[in-house]
Amino acid sequence: MDIELLTKAIENSSNANIINKSESILKSDINNILQKLQLKKDTLKEYNKKLKNYMYIDCINDLKIGHSIKYINIVNPNEIKLSSNFIICNINSNENGIIITLKTFNNKFFTIYFHNFLIFKKMNEEEKIIIKAFSLL
Repeated sequence: MDIELLTKAIENSSNANIINKSESILKSDINNILQKLQLKKDTLKEYNKKLKNYMYIDCINDLKIGHSIKYINIVNPNEIKLSSNFIICNINSNENGIIITLKTFNNKFFTIYFHNFLIFKKMNEEEKIIIKAFSLL
């Protein structure tokens, strides 16, 4: 393990939300939130697999411009689907809530409201190193 990279990752204040979390805790968080959706067993297994190296985000402060996310729309419980990957381009708020502007792979933009979705952020390399280090302790 690269000690310099680990030190840099720990000193980066944007990684504070992941300090003291293990891979099993992150997996458990995702599985628990997916279990609440009462998905079929096969779908649950598929979503857990697709969300490897992701973390469930329940606080808007854990999202930044440039993060890669997947989401599940929870407004219509009859149409629960895991999205593709999208990049966060902007985060704003208005009287209706927190608005996240996302970019698709083909440079199209659209917006979602944070409170209408379960959001899963792809972990960056620093976050992965911190998780690995804490699992080794």
